[in-house]
Amino acid sequence: MRYERIEYPGSDGATVPAYRLTPSGAGPHPAVLVVHGHDDSGAGVVGVKDGYADEIGKHGAGAGFVGPAPDFRSFGDVKPEGRGHYGAQGVPDYLREEGNDVFLRVAINDARRAHEVLRASPNVDLRRVGIIGISLGGIITLVTAAIETEI
Repeated sequence: MRYERIEYPGSDGATVPAYRLTPSGAGPHPAVLVVHGHDDSGAGVVGVKDGYADEIGKHGAGAGFVGPAPDFRSFGDVKPEGRGHYGAQGVPDYLREEGNDVFLRVAINDARRAHEVLRASPNVDLRRVGIIGISLGGIITLVTAAIETEI
């Protein structure tokens, strides 16, 4: 198993960093998009950094799945310096505005974009693509899976 840090354009063109775990062997492999929870990161869920779900990506890759895990806005490598769970007005990150939009809608659109990037990978078995999310990532996962019928 190996991991690599990748970047791709998000739903609004902003750069989205992600970590992708790839199992050993030639493939094509089944794939699962791993969506982190609140105050975690893509690096956290694949075990590159400590996170509260830091083994989920490793277990998936160990079972033969390709597992990309993006950082959502305000988390991981795109978390603004000095920012905690809540903004200045005490509004949770997932309800605050992100540019001209609400964070949760941006996160769902970024997950949909991550799904497109995953499906474009040459080592992915397009008949076996899924998504899993933890905590806030579970909400993002539920909506993304409802919209993207190929998941």
